[in-house]
Amino acid sequence: MAKLPIRLKRNTEEPLKAQVVRQISEFIKSGKLKPGAALPSTQSLGAQLGISRETVRRAYVQLREAKLIEREEKRGYQVRASNARQIPAVKTPPATKAHPVSTATRPRAAKRASAAQRT
Repeated sequence: MAKLPIRLKRNTEEPLKAQVVRQISEFIKSGKLKPGAALPSTQSLGAQLGISRETVRRAYVQLREAKLIEREEKRGYQVRASNARQIPAVKTPPATKAHPVSTATRPRAAKRASAAQRT
């Protein structure tokens, strides 16, 4: 199986999973991935891209929900053969910024912090 020419940008707001989903859906829409074409396993694509297998699995789940790919027992993931011309737009959630944990909203953390100050 040929490698997918996916390029991830790690210094961007777009999550890695969203980048994988966007690029695979673009390959399908452009015809670079034909209906029935086999996709790499989650493990091999994760190793190729240097990301976790779970990230790839979640991307594949999102593509399945968008009806772009399907999974068959003992055959793995492949581009969906039916309705290949009626490809819906894949929605990706906006990137969120992590917020620092506040002791004001976490009573146990506040308790531990005050106990640590007493000792």
